[in-house]
Amino acid sequence: MALGNIGTAKELSGSLLTLRYAAIYDIFGQICLHEFIKNCHTGTRDLGELKTILPEGTLSFDSFVKEIDSFGSKALVETKRNANRALTRNLLKEVFRLAQAYCSNSNQLKEMESKDWYQFARLIVNSLSHDFKWRFHKKDIQYLPVTFKGEILELELDGQEIHMRLQVLIELVDEIISFSKTDIK
Repeated sequence: MALGNIGTAKELSGSLLTLRYAAIYDIFGQICLHEFIKNCHTGTRDLGELKTILPEGTLSFDSFVKEIDSFGSKALVETKRNANRALTRNLLKEVFRLAQAYCSNSNQLKEMESKDWYQFARLIVNSLSHDFKWRFHKKDIQYLPVTFKGEILELELDGQEIHMRLQVLIELVDEIISFSKTDIK
C-alpha cells in the first residue's frame, strides 16, 4: 500500500501500523549496529539478545518480527519498505530544508536557487511534506518541466502519487551536500 493512495479506514490503519513498525524497525537497526560493533570486539553479546522497551513492555527483535508476520505475509516487507521510505524522505527533506534555511539566513539563497536541481528538489520536498502526491501550484508551473538524473517532473503528473527511484533521491541529497561544501560560505 503506497502512502499516497489510501482509500479506506482499514488501509489507513494498516499504513499507520506499518509506519509505527517502521519506526521500531529503525530503532532496532540502530541498536543492532551499535551493539554489534561494540560487543563483537569483546565477544560478550549475541544479536539475538537485542531488546527494547516500549510502552507495551520489553520487546525482543525476534518477537517483533513474529508480531509483524502475524499481520500477513507482506507485513514485514511493507514495514521494511516504509522504514526505507521514511528515512529517505526525511533525509531529503531535512537536507534540503536545512540548506535552504542556512542559505536564507546567510543571504545566499539566490546561489541555491540558481542550481539546476533546486526546483526539482523543492517540488519533491513540498509534495513529500503533504500527501505524497504531486501538487503543482500556480507558481510552480513556470518551472515545469524540470529534470534531474533522467526524472522529469511535468504538469501531467499533477495529482498523481509520487514514484521516484531511491537512487535519484540519494543523488539529489548528494548534490545538496556537495553544494553546501563547495558553493556557499
